[in-house]
Amino acid sequence: MTQRQLIGAALLVVGLMAMFGGRLIGPAVLWAVALLFYAAYRRARRTWPLVAFGVLASVAATATVEELFRGWDGGVVFLLGMTATFTTVYLLPRERGGARWALWPALAWAFFTLVANDPWSGLTRWVVPLAMIGAGVVFLGWTKGGR
Repeated sequence: MTQRQLIGAALLVVGLMAMFGGRLIGPAVLWAVALLFYAAYRRARRTWPLVAFGVLASVAATATVEELFRGWDGGVVFLLGMTATFTTVYLLPRERGGARWALWPALAWAFFTLVANDPWSGLTRWVVPLAMIGAGVVFLGWTKGGR
C-alpha cells in the first residue's frame, strides 16, 4: 500500500465515521493518526512508527468497540492490541523493522491480557502473587550478581 493510499484510507475512515454518527468522530481521528504512523513505518521500515501505530490502533479499536457495543469491555480490546503490537515487532525480520527486545513487552502484555480475562476464575489469586514473588527473586539475584 502506498503512502497516498494510506492517506486516502485515513480520509475515507474519518469521512465515513463522521457521516454515520458524531459519536464515532473521536475514534475516527485516532484511526487516521494511527494510519499516518503506519505510512511512516512503510516508508522508513523503522520500529518506532510501528509501535506508535500499534498503540494508537489499540486505543482507536478500544474507543470504536466502546462506542459501537455499549455493553462490551473495551479494555480487553486494548490489551489484545498491545499484545499484538509487540508480538508483531518481535516476529518481523530486522530489515522490516523487527526487534528482539519486543519479546519482553509482548510477554508482559500477554500476561496482563490473560489476567484481565481470567479464564479459570481465580487465576489472579495465585498467579499474580507467584509472578511477583518470582520477579522479586530475579531482581534480588540480578542485583546481587551485579556487584
